[in-house]
Amino acid sequence: MRAGRVTSTLVCHRDIWKFVAAQVGNHSHFRTPGVEEYDGDLVDVVLSGRSLVAVLLSLHRVAATRLRADGVDELDSCADWDMASKAYGVVARVLSRTLPLEGIRSW
Repeated sequence: MRAGRVTSTLVCHRDIWKFVAAQVGNHSHFRTPGVEEYDGDLVDVVLSGRSLVAVLLSLHRVAATRLRADGVDELDSCADWDMASKAYGVVARVLSRTLPLEGIRSW
């Protein structure tokens, strides 16, 4: 196994990024990236591989939990579940189609 420099660029609406950043919060593997304005309401966020793992794990945790947790408004819970499920699904689909760079072996 070889370590390589791995980054992913996420382009999304600024509100989606705020939601994702709030979900990943203080995850031990998340490092707050710089966020650049991209086009109108879109932002461009470059994530390290480590931060991308934290994002995926955090979104999966929200998407996999039951819809209504005790003490949480039902509509907020449903909205969080929906946004996390969609964001996780999109990122996972894109990652499943990536190819390793030449010279870097996949695990």
